[in-house]
Amino acid sequence: MPTREIAASAHPAAQANLAVLQNLLPTPRAYAVELWNGSELPASEAARFCLILNHPSALRRMFKPPIELSMGEASGGSGCLDRIS
Repeated sequence: MPTREIAASAHPAAQANLAVLQNLLPTPRAYAVELWNGSELPASEAARFCLILNHPSALRRMFKPPIELSMGEASGGSGCLDRIS
């Protein structure tokens, strides 16, 4: 399924994030991912949840070693990861 290209073409970080996400999260996906600029990687079916990345560096922060702490930090005080809803 193609990604929504609302503002991704105008924002190089959004393009890079979408490319990484497409490789990390292949279809079929039961969830969607939304970027800070409104671009999204849609679910293949009805989305069970949506992962919202609020900042261009959120994805990098989630996977920066040590990973156990990075995911928590991205979703905690940094404000990079809004919610999984």
